[in-house]
Amino acid sequence: MSRAGGGELAVFVTEPCVAKVHGPEFAYYRDGRLVSGISFESSSYGVGTEPELLAPALTAAGLIGPDAEIDLDDDEERQVRAISDFFGLPELDLSETELADPELADPE
Repeated sequence: MSRAGGGELAVFVTEPCVAKVHGPEFAYYRDGRLVSGISFESSSYGVGTEPELLAPALTAAGLIGPDAEIDLDDDEERQVRAISDFFGLPELDLSETELADPELADPE
């Protein structure tokens, strides 16, 4: 992802610090500045210079808005898919992450 005169970076944090109780998150940077970011725990509230950038994609995926279908077992995977589709990113392999298998977060 790059544009003339600058660069873009899309960052998924799929395995955050469990000890500090941080959930997965996404951030989109353009020219070194945070344009938009969300925590998967509260995807209705974005941050950055364009906090609502992802709202249309998340609404269409049924993740936010009046018709949201939340609290399903696949919410986080649906968020990754909606964001990836919005930015035209390749499909992420989540099979070895906590998003695909929450038991990976618990070493017991």
